[in-house]
Amino acid sequence: MSEHPDTPVVRFADHSCRYGPGAPLRLRQITLEIPAGEFVVVAGPSGGGKSTLAYSINGIIPHEVRSAETAGAVFVRGREVGRTSPAELVHSVGTVLQDPEWQLVTFTVEDELAFGPENLGVPRPRIRELVDHAGKLLGIADLFDRSPDELSGGQKQRVAIAACLAMAPPVLLLDEPLAELDPAGKDTVLDAVSALHAEHGLTVILVEHNLDLVADRADRVVVVAGGQIVADGPPREVLGDPGLGQRTGLTAPQPMELAALLPPPLRPDVAPLSARELMGALASRGIGRCTAPRRADRRGHAAGPAVAEARDVHFRYTHGEVEAVAGVDLTVRAGEYVGLVGRNGAGKSTLARLLAGLVRPGAGVVRLGDSTVSDLPRREIAARVGYVFQNPDMQFFRRTCLEEVACGLELRGLPTEEVTERAGRALEALGMADARDEHPHFLSRGQRRRIAIATVLALEPALIVLDEPTTGLDDSTAAAMLNVIDGLRARGHAIVLLTHEMRTVLERCDRVVVMDHGRLVLDDDPAVAFQEPGTLARCGLRPPPLAEIFGGLPGNEVAPLPRTSRQAAGLLARSLAPATIASAPHADPDKSPVHEPSAHERSTRT
Repeated sequence: MSEHPDTPVVRFADHSCRYGPGAPLRLRQITLEIPAGEFVVVAGPSGGGKSTLAYSINGIIPHEVRSAETAGAVFVRGREVGRTSPAELVHSVGTVLQDPEWQLVTFTVEDELAFGPENLGVPRPRIRELVDHAGKLLGIADLFDRSPDELSGGQKQRVAIAACLAMAPPVLLLDEPLAELDPAGKDTVLDAVSALHAEHGLTVILVEHNLDLVADRADRVVVVAGGQIVADGPPREVLGDPGLGQRTGLTAPQPMELAALLPPPLRPDVAPLSARELMGALASRGIGRCTAPRRADRRGHAAGPAVAEARDVHFRYTHGEVEAVAGVDLTVRAGEYVGLVGRNGAGKSTLARLLAGLVRPGAGVVRLGDSTVSDLPRREIAARVGYVFQNPDMQFFRRTCLEEVACGLELRGLPTEEVTERAGRALEALGMADARDEHPHFLSRGQRRRIAIATVLALEPALIVLDEPTTGLDDSTAAAMLNVIDGLRARGHAIVLLTHEMRTVLERCDRVVVMDHGRLVLDDDPAVAFQEPGTLARCGLRPPPLAEIFGGLPGNEVAPLPRTSRQAAGLLARSLAPATIASAPHADPDKSPVHEPSAHERSTRT
């Protein structure tokens, strides 16, 4: 079916939805039209209704969620979703879900990519073309012979996206597809989707929290909060609204946030959506060198005792051809906040599991405190290390959130009153107190992740390992959760954070440890390490926006990097155009009136 140019490819007509009789409305009288060929980013707070909106397009609601109650209607390519079977809808809408493991069903990656076109009755020669093209677009052709079960979370996500693209859908619906990907993988996916959108008129509906990644690619941003559309328009218009953060908890792209904090003589005329745009705007004002002396802002490494140590540690999975961890030496001390980063499959999760005693090294030694892990019983390891898995569903086995958080405390034999108090306090700290009586599996992915984190925070172990904890969380929720982690670190707990969010590492961590091909490549203060773009690029990493901005200024001699947008604005104003700033009103950026910073910026101000 070809779309008439005046007919929207997706149309919501006064659509509402709830998950069962008497349940709260997840969508409230949504009216929305998406023309064919548009690239739409759907953003908003966790639990605000984004995924419900997405599942109302592909027919999961109402056909698969049997308890769902809907009103109004949703149309895709002229067909009403509620009256069209999922088997028919799949010809119009290709979907990539938040969790790739829900979508991978075959024994090899190549078969996974062929599975969809085969079920659509595509001729075999054409299937071969589609599979090869999708594999090339997503950079996974070298994985064709491997089982999806052997892949990292990020590799699985790329396979799920390639399998969807292999069906050549006219509408591509992506529900937070970038969450599990390393920076290079995110760029690969976005480049592939953007190319299909530009060259073939693919309609893209992308649910995403990280606006730094997608704002400059989108035609339109739709913000969903409280089950309603609270903003809808071009990215500059929507994200440039200074009140948006207060209403929804969203943070504008960092270049836009930084530009708004600059005093008027330096502020760009057009709000920049990317680091490249901001650098161009600064250059147009004759700003091209940043050499003013600046006090060192190195946070340094805590001097507490060693909490976990790896000495010449090696590990190989049973069927692995290469070592997942190859000769790593690492010490984590009390009070340290370590960002562990690297491309998908670099060995981060394996090293973290070795430190947590979840797997044992093939060679070398892992110690927790003054004890070798191999000599410690499981109960003692669990008392010393808390581990939050990348997939929160792997940790749930109780019927309510409160019972889930209380479980570990009960196993320690604590009094009932203390168990209830500490479990409730952990839920409160992560904004999940209202969900204490709900089943964890009935929550959104971001909410499930917060419950998984609460189960560990309640135990307050000496070492806390967090594997991608901010995935699926909106900016304000992620900031609130990270503030709780900051508090534990201040009380002497050691934190190891596995993440692909380089901005979070720069703002929060004392150290960044970069891994590649199982080896430790770099270990330094992130404000220094992120000024080595060559090393990061070789490891499949992309520096945070501030590193791109300051690294792109000719003659830049700023070291270390500023950690936040406010610090960066102050540095630029003091060092780039002193004569201009001195003659302007409100010369001091720390005293001049600027746009109110976002919740994320306020929470990370140093």
